[in-house]
Amino acid sequence: MKSLTFAVIALFQFLTIPHSFADTSRGAKLESDNCSACHAARFNGDSSAIYLREHRRVNNRNQLISQVKFCKNSLGLVWFDEQVMDVVEHLNKRYYQFDTSK
Repeated sequence: MKSLTFAVIALFQFLTIPHSFADTSRGAKLESDNCSACHAARFNGDSSAIYLREHRRVNNRNQLISQVKFCKNSLGLVWFDEQVMDVVEHLNKRYYQFDTSK
């Protein structure tokens, strides 16, 4: 029971990390090095089209976090939580502009 409580608290803290602590330049590099090729292959060479398409999967910040985690896991990337959030905040700043004050 204690481990479950710890896991829930850790997850809550991770999901509520303020965006000001994220390193968006590191997130941009991680995204460029690990994500762009796959996205470009799916969108005729335009890696940013996945973020800009009309009917995109991601419609809020929590969905963005989930999607970055899904892609990270699908590619077998070994990223720390901070790196995930760096990518999330880079993508949010560049493409999504979801409100991070909530």
